Amino acid sequence: MFVATSLVLGLFDALVSSMSIDRNTPIPNWLCVSVLVLGLLLNIQPVFDLVVRALGGGLAPGFATLLSAVIGFTGVIFTTRAGFKNLIASQEAQSARDRDARAHQQEMAVQAKTDEREYEKKVLAAALQGELIALLSRVHDGQAWLRMQTRFWKIAAADKDLKDVDVPFSFPSYHVPAFEANIQRLGLLGPSIAGDVVSVFGMATNKTAEPMKAIKPAMAAMLAEGLLDAHKDWSDRIVRVGGRLGSIQGFLDDPGSLWELKKEKEAAAKAAEAAASA
Repeated sequence: MFVATSLVLGLFDALVSSMSIDRNTPIPNWLCVSVLVLGLLLNIQPVFDLVVRALGGGLAPGFATLLSAVIGFTGVIFTTRAGFKNLIASQEAQSARDRDARAHQQEMAVQAKTDEREYEKKVLAAALQGELIALLSRVHDGQAWLRMQTRFWKIAAADKDLKDVDVPFSFPSYHVPAFEANIQRLGLLGPSIAGDVVSVFGMATNKTAEPMKAIKPAMAAMLAEGLLDAHKDWSDRIVRVGGRLGSIQGFLDDPGSLWELKKEKEAAAKAAEAAASA
């Protein structure tokens, strides 16, 4: 039996060497079990005698052929099983790589769409901010004109020869082509900023006020003064919305909505009244 044990150990060492397995790495379970089973079988006297007879050529030709076929078929079974196992593992690994690739492509597509939307948002904000800057300049000019008209019509209303004269009165008009061309894209700015943008530009696009051909100087003075106050408030609103558009482009902090501006003005007015009455 010592010979059988030595034979098994020698076979085991040869298998390990032929498989290029590092001595420091664990031996595969199937190899350990196979060697263990082979060792147990060789330690059985009839089996050992059969192996000795087979090695010495003492077996009948038919039985030797049958034994060779069994051994060969067993080898084919183990080889096929290992092949299918490797094939399944390869297919699973390929499927995992394909899933990762599709997920990565989807992430890249979503990111590209997000980047494109962000770029369009910044371009739209820059265009509207530029138009607001130009509009603010025209509104300041309109304020100067309305201030002069207010003074002139007040003087005319106080003059006995001019107070009953019919005079024409026209309202300032403004054009905002960039805003009108991009109304459908305002949703890119978000609901809060888009609402403020429409509120500010809406005053420039109001075309309902028709020129008055014949009114008294006193009425003209009242209209000019009211429009002057409205233009002052409009200027503040333009500056606030321009700051909000600048925050989209990343070089300004969001100063807050027009509703917050209204609350700030109301608080300042109350503080001024309190200070005046103190």
